Amino acid sequence: MLRFRLLWAVFTVTPIAVLALPAVLTYTFLAGERGTAQVSECRRVSSGSIVQLNCTGTWRTEGGETGSGKIYGLGSGDAGETVRVRI
Repeated sequence: MLRFRLLWAVFTVTPIAVLALPAVLTYTFLAGERGTAQVSECRRVSSGSIVQLNCTGTWRTEGGETGSGKIYGLGSGDAGETVRVRI
């Protein structure tokens, strides 16, 4: 009985988790608060055959709030630049 519940939980939660990230990113892209970000650096990170570009920096919303961390959707030429973002 416990094994059945565990399998049910895995098969129920996994699809929801897989769909959650794209939904959050789509919402942010369409309706997120606008701001600007100062891109500190962009690094290529490889994991096996997958190569990703990870950019980090700080941002400020139009309302004046600030934050820092990863910035998605940038190119390697954006390092050191100020770019428009949605938060």
